Amino acid sequence: MQNNEEVVTNENLVGNLASSESEVEHPRYRMAKVVGICPECGDSVFELIQSVSCFEALKGNCSFILDRSQFERHGMPEDGILDLLEDGVFEYDLCSTGMPVFYRAQLVRLEDRGWYVEFIGTIY
Repeated sequence: MQNNEEVVTNENLVGNLASSESEVEHPRYRMAKVVGICPECGDSVFELIQSVSCFEALKGNCSFILDRSQFERHGMPEDGILDLLEDGVFEYDLCSTGMPVFYRAQLVRLEDRGWYVEFIGTIY
């Protein structure tokens, strides 16, 4: 994709990705964007862009994420994938503990770049 680099580096989309050691322990999310429709199964095909920590995701710096079954079908990594649940709720399966954490999120459309997720809180 010609504009992939712009999406990755645009601060409005992914924020200023911190690399400080204080955030190393945070789980990381996979960021993706729609690049087309799979002709075989009809799923939206996503392109992996970047991974961000939960700290960054909760500030709203995370793009729309497809569910684990779509990652498996299209051969993408499933580590740290959010599963899309009902009513804009996303489940993050913590790889280290196996305990799910739920996040409230809403879809937002950003110009011609497609749909992204804005995280608006954690559900305990």
